[in-house]
Amino acid sequence: MLVVTSAYESANDPHARGDCDRVTHDCPSKGAFQLKNVREEIADDPAQAARVWLSLAADAEMRCSANPPEERLAVLASGSCNRARGKARRRAETARAIVW
Repeated sequence: MLVVTSAYESANDPHARGDCDRVTHDCPSKGAFQLKNVREEIADDPAQAARVWLSLAADAEMRCSANPPEERLAVLASGSCNRARGKARRRAETARAIVW
């Protein structure tokens, strides 16, 4: 899921910026995993960012345990267990297709 998330979120660009404000140009989403509320030097370092993302994914699995397994990472894509369930499912299907 790490590789699939990075590919979908940033095309594997460790210095990607996203969700940028058109006026202030502030970009809260940073790095390959488009992490929020993480220092730039962590978000831009693939090894550190991966550790943060894995921690967030483990938390998402618990927070969204009512969702089907392939939809439990929806909160990482949208901030909610209920939004982006389709996106989470497609990413899980992509990861499964790569592995199998």
